[in-house]
Amino acid sequence: MRFPAGTFKTAQLNIPSNTTVILDGGAVIQHNNTGAVLRASGVQSAMKTALTVTAGSGAFIITAPGHGLVAGDMFRLGSNKVFDASSTGTKYGELCIVDTVSGDNITATTPIAGAGYDPADGAYVQKITPVTNINILGPGTIRGMKSAAMGQYGIDVLMGRNILISGVRTENIDRRHIYISDSINVWVEHCVIKWAVDNTMAYGLSFANAVQDSGARFNDLDYVRHAFTTNNESAYPGIPRRILFSNNTVRSTSKALGGSMAGGDAIDSHTAAEDIWIEHNNVLSSSGQGINVECRTGRIIGNKIRNTASYGISVHNESDLPGRIAVLDNEVRRGGNTGIYVRAGLRGTTATYEYINVSNNVVADITGNGVAIGAASATTSPQLGITATGNTAIRASGNYALFITNASGVTAANNKGVGGATAVSITDSAPVVAGDDPGYLFRGIVSDAVTVTPAAKYLVVDTEGGTATDNLTTISGGSKGQVISVRTLANARDVAVLGTGNIRIVSAITLDAARDSITLGYDGTNWIEQARADFPAA
Repeated sequence: MRFPAGTFKTAQLNIPSNTTVILDGGAVIQHNNTGAVLRASGVQSAMKTALTVTAGSGAFIITAPGHGLVAGDMFRLGSNKVFDASSTGTKYGELCIVDTVSGDNITATTPIAGAGYDPADGAYVQKITPVTNINILGPGTIRGMKSAAMGQYGIDVLMGRNILISGVRTENIDRRHIYISDSINVWVEHCVIKWAVDNTMAYGLSFANAVQDSGARFNDLDYVRHAFTTNNESAYPGIPRRILFSNNTVRSTSKALGGSMAGGDAIDSHTAAEDIWIEHNNVLSSSGQGINVECRTGRIIGNKIRNTASYGISVHNESDLPGRIAVLDNEVRRGGNTGIYVRAGLRGTTATYEYINVSNNVVADITGNGVAIGAASATTSPQLGITATGNTAIRASGNYALFITNASGVTAANNKGVGGATAVSITDSAPVVAGDDPGYLFRGIVSDAVTVTPAAKYLVVDTEGGTATDNLTTISGGSKGQVISVRTLANARDVAVLGTGNIRIVSAITLDAARDSITLGYDGTNWIEQARADFPAA
């Protein structure tokens, strides 16, 4: 399909598989209705086939009698388990491709990424027939009506696979300029995305729900609420995974619709997304934050952030699981708050990070602290395994060039302030002591749960807030085959291990003496009792 130079007024056009759409230079598609100008959508079967065996994280095999799938099929692996009802209500899910089938067993082409799909949670497989092999090519323009009431999209891809959007210009869109949902291998490159409608959603590039192995490169975005965002919605189970946003330029952002900030964030990764890489982008100005990352895992590398009304780079884990984040080699200049701020989640599950690396960043001419990790108000969610080296704060107006608090296991060196704040403050609640075995780990219980590292062998737990009694029902993190012994910190801190959550034991045990212990082995999903020592209370 080709649009030559000229202006074309249209409602939504639906693009089938194996189609190339070309917008010549001078071609303008003027949208005159709600919805998308160009839409490509696959079909999801109404039938859900129940799993009969738990499909654990990292496994390739899914057992679902009567699934009806064949090699090459795309399907959703999902369940009724909710990530976090107080945040997004998003249910567990991800997209898979069938490699081989043997009876009731489906072997996927890639390992399961989620935390595990249990029949007890209503786990299922659901076939998707994607729209495939589509190219939408510029340099022509898709133009909205610049009306806050229209709910217009530029390009909308739902349940697609192998799609390229390149060189297109979109303007005056009040909802989403380019929206990708529940798709695999969709790329947006060399596009120009401009002009939102203030106080509407007005997103530039959205990668939503279970979209994965996709990304955006070398795009130019100006005056949209969020130039890039990952989204979680309740319509389709799953979270964005393995998304790249690289070498893009964000010139400015529009006024926000609600939210805590006065304006839209330039780059915004929303709740629970996983393995989001934000690399080598230029943010020239933002009426909110430069980069706001709420996902559980990712890398923020080599970005240049300028002229932000709020934080330069803000990271907080709004997820269901402990996360891992790296913030490396970024430059933040002229920010309206802390230059780089990394801490636990702020709402919902308020998950921590079990690995944080904030190194070799430069922040300059900002109104807050240079680099801050952890938060004094987040005393129930300590940050774990922190590395902070080689950061420089130039003319920071806050109290600290580097501020680390509510943290455990900190490695920090060669951080400095030049002009402005020069102080470096580090509060490590559990520093490594010379002579300790590398497998020794101390954790405070948070909401009946603790997080362990794969190296942990001997786990000492304390009750939440130092109360006399507490329960331990969930151990997050760890690696398949790991064995740990668990004991309480002190005789006055009784920890009841009840055999609920992901802990499977013969019977409940209360660790009411410091000598008490229970030894557990991890099968990739649950921690199974291996042995126990229950001494009389001391």
